[in-house]
This record gives sequence, structure tokens and C-alpha cells, in this order.
Amino acid sequence: LGLGRTAETVRMALRKLLDLPSTFDASQEGLIKEALEPISALGIAPVQMTLVDQSGERKPNAADTLAQHVGSDAGMVFIEAEAGKGKTVLLASAAQTLRTDKRGKLPVFIPLRRLPLTAGIGWDSITQLIGIVGEGSDRLVRAIKSGLVSVFLDGIDEVAGRYDKNLIRDLLELITQRLGSQDSMVILSGRRTEARHLD
Repeated sequence: LGLGRTAETVRMALRKLLDLPSTFDASQEGLIKEALEPISALGIAPVQMTLVDQSGERKPNAADTLAQHVGSDAGMVFIEAEAGKGKTVLLASAAQTLRTDKRGKLPVFIPLRRLPLTAGIGWDSITQLIGIVGEGSDRLVRAIKSGLVSVFLDGIDEVAGRYDKNLIRDLLELITQRLGSQDSMVILSGRRTEARHLD
């Protein structure tokens, strides 16, 4: 309840709790729209992709399967595929689906390809990509670890536009150590080469 009088959505309460900047929603909408631009330009709905999980089971609708998993479970999910196979479209589609649901975890979509090399690898430089800085960055970590926010980190292989084994390893270490908890939900995407750096 806002001020004890007006009802608010869980999402609105989360935004206030995290003290997100007023530009956050527009920024997220823009990033997701940009990620879905290749298929939007064709005038078609998102391409339905098949997801094959670790056990080899095929899921006919990857975006819905991922959105359901993110909405109800905790853990770390790594979407692995070669270049051009739709990892970005999958993450953006799932994040968009979750954005339309005003209940549950707040989805945050972050395209890592925008991370400049000069910024170094740090959580602050990652959250700065979506306009969250300073204390807001630490609040976001606590919200992720508490299971209030699910974070989509797209394109580990695209950091600064090139592949660097040490950079990838440092980034994965940062993400798993900083964001990992029994309640957190972190979704990463990358190529098979990045998967070798994950336990």
C-alpha cells in the first residue's frame, strides 16, 4: 500500500524500494526493443525457438520456458549457442514477457556488448549501462540476491566487441561471486567457448 491508502503493484513497490531512476522503464524498453529490432524489422512476431536443456529434453517454446523458469525458480541459467542463433532475441523476449506481468520478480535486461573495455570489469560499470550508479548498484545486488530481481546479462562473448578469455573468466567470476545466492536468478548468454569457464 502506498502511504497506507493507495494500492500499488509489486513492481512499483520494488522500483520505489530500489530507488530506480525515473528513466529506468524507458531505458529497459529501449534496450529490449533494440535487441528485438532484427525480427521487428521483418514485421513478424518473435521467432519460436526450441530450447534443449542439460538433460537433452527439448522445449518447443524457448522464450516461454525461460520466462516460466525465471518467474518461479532460483539459480543461474547459461544460454549457450553459437553466433547468430538467437541468444539475444531469446533473452530479450523472455525479459519482455516478464515485464508485462506486474507481479513477481522485476526483470532487468543488460546487454554486455555495450560495456566498454576502458570501464574495466566491475559491477558498477555493468549497472551504469542501465543508468544505475552508486548506492543504487549495491541495492540492486541485494535485491538480486534476495530473489526480488532477475537479471538478464546478454552477450558475455560480446563484451567490448571482442572475445578475450581472461576478460570472460573475470566477468563470470564477478557475476557468480557478486550475485550468486540460494534465492538469486541470473540468466547469462554466450557461446560454447564461454561455457568452458563455468562449473
